[in-house]
Amino acid sequence: MPKRSSYEDGLQRAVIQFLDMRGWRSFHVPNGMRAGGKNPQKTAAIMRGLGLKKGVPDVIVCEPWQCPPDTTNRLEYLRYEYAHGMGIAMELKAPGKYPTPEQREWLIALAKRGWYPAVCRTIHEATALLERIVRPLR
Repeated sequence: MPKRSSYEDGLQRAVIQFLDMRGWRSFHVPNGMRAGGKNPQKTAAIMRGLGLKKGVPDVIVCEPWQCPPDTTNRLEYLRYEYAHGMGIAMELKAPGKYPTPEQREWLIALAKRGWYPAVCRTIHEATALLERIVRPLR
């Protein structure tokens, strides 16, 4: 499994902090195999048995979204176009890096179910997207 970069960790911290400052509900599903201890293979097997899945997006934003009419910032490989939906699935990548096949599968599957899929490489890109499409419940 490719090692997650410290850039991506820092980007995730910044995105979560931004979301928390706005009071927008979000969470991260620990999906990396950073199992330690005396038997990391056993720990990994236990985690898979508990539902750990490869490719789950880094940040799940549990706020409704709505695309302004001029929004075209959809993933290029998606053909499912919705004007609004129930949440946002964000994959965070270092510049020049791309989602793995498993990550793309998750983003496509969530998009088919009304989620907004996003791949962001900078905090500016992530916050601009969120400010443009999030429509928080009051």
